[in-house]
Amino acid sequence: MNAEQFNALIKTVKIGKLVGNARYLHISAFSEITPELKDFIVLIANALKIPQDDWNIIKLHTQQYRLSYLNYPHFYQDSYPALQQSIAAGFRIHACEGYDPESKGKVEAGVKN
Repeated sequence: MNAEQFNALIKTVKIGKLVGNARYLHISAFSEITPELKDFIVLIANALKIPQDDWNIIKLHTQQYRLSYLNYPHFYQDSYPALQQSIAAGFRIHACEGYDPESKGKVEAGVKN
């Protein structure tokens, strides 16, 4: 998934709590988001070896290509639960440049998301 796709999917999320440039979503609400976004969130958690028991809130950054996995163990019990753990995953877009002797200048060889 590239940054444009991520941002487009984030804009479709209308549930959760919007604070500043981020939307907070409890895992129990995952049935209300697109399967592509849910799969991406789970894929990144698995790639970073973040067990499902270690997060229950996802922070979707609306201005960055970034996710944060938050763990509020007493989310349902406390009015203002304490954050136990936060793991952020940010993504960059890398462009590869090369030199084309035919055009005698730089050319973009490809883009990796």
